[in-house]
Order: sequence, then structure tokens, then C-alpha cells
Amino acid sequence: SRFTSQVCHAARRGAGAHAMLSRMRWVLTRELEDAKPLADELKLDVVPCIERHDLPWPAWPKSPLVFVTSAHVAKRLRWLTVVPGTRIAALLPVTATVLARPDISAEGGAVALAHAAVKWAAGKPPVEVLYPTSDQGLDQPEQLEAVKILEGIGRVHRHVVYETRAPLNLAESLARHRGDGFVFFSPSAVRHFIAAGGVAAKVLCVGESTAKAWPGPPPPLLATTETVKKVIKENV
Repeated sequence: SRFTSQVCHAARRGAGAHAMLSRMRWVLTRELEDAKPLADELKLDVVPCIERHDLPWPAWPKSPLVFVTSAHVAKRLRWLTVVPGTRIAALLPVTATVLARPDISAEGGAVALAHAAVKWAAGKPPVEVLYPTSDQGLDQPEQLEAVKILEGIGRVHRHVVYETRAPLNLAESLARHRGDGFVFFSPSAVRHFIAAGGVAAKVLCVGESTAKAWPGPPPPLLATTETVKKVIKENV
């Protein structure tokens, strides 16, 4: 009957939606080198939504405190010849691990690291703070707040040392994962994903600034660099 046909059609459609959801995979949006360890461990796909392009390094202030909140900056800094008296402030766990034994470290983002720097500087003369960042980082509210805090211990020199761009053919790469779940590690990756017409069944944002960049829907899951693996496993 016509009624039976409608019911069967609806059942098939519901079954198809369930199958699509069950086939959803998490996709990492970092550059391949950064994504590889987690992708290999959890057997995840990778579609890089950002590319980093280095810019010239600025002149060194005298005996600076270098404020490092980016793993990319940390990797670059590792190969530079630093001036005598340089001190390093770096975020845990990734950035600090890259640099190995920074003078100041903290978890929780740029603001937390700035507060740790203020504590370290207590009772010391004013310092010159070198804050290398990206073109996108210049306007991030979290970084702007960190700069205000750091200005309490000395002059802050902010310099763009790399640019973030969308990879070529990003739209085509995302189209092959339409309806999968995507893990974002930076606001830039979110913006490039949206501009390229990406469609996500689920979204996981690492860090509050990344989550704020996601316009929704769907509402994003939130993780830190320490908990991202756990959150992915709980939402497969």
C-alpha cells in the first residue's frame, strides 16, 4: 500500500543516516608533520587546513625574555643562535618540550604563561620581552591580553615571524570528507575550513580561542593538547 511504501522509504532513509553517522571518522586539520604522531596512533585521516610560511626573524633585544606560545616558533627558535642572557618562556606541554628546559613554563595558554612570567620577574629589573607570533596571532584576544600582562614587567616587542595560509585545493580535499568529524588546533584552521566550504558532522576544538572561532553548528567539543586524544576516543 501507499502507507507501507512511505514507512519503508522512511526506514531506509533513517538506516542510511545511521550508517553515515557510524562511518564518521575524525580528521585532523594540522600540518602533516604536527599531525602525524596522533594520526598514526589513532588511525586518523589528515587534511591540513593551514600552511605556515616563515618570515625574517627580528633583531634581538638585549638579554631578552622570549615568549613562545607556538610550537612552530619553538622549532624555529631551536635552530637560532640566541644572544647571551636570553631567557625562554614556553607553554607546556608541546612548546616547552620542543625547547627543552625553558626558564619559565605554564599550562593553559598565553595568559597563563604571561602570569608565570610576571611571577618569575618579581624583584628583577625590567626586561625586554620578545614575542614572536603569526600574522593571525596579532589580533587574537588571548595574545592581546597576554601582552597587557607582560607590559607590567618591561617593554614587549611583538613580531610576525610566520604567516598562515590555506593550502591549495583545500576545498577539494575537504569535499572527500564531507560529513566527517574535524579536529581544529587553531583559529586559522577553522577560518580556512569555513572559507573552503567544509562540512562537519562533529567538531572538536583544541583551546578556547579555537572554539571561539568556530561559528557552529554543530556546537564544538572542547579539549586541550593534553586531553584531545581522550576526547577523540570518547566520541568515535
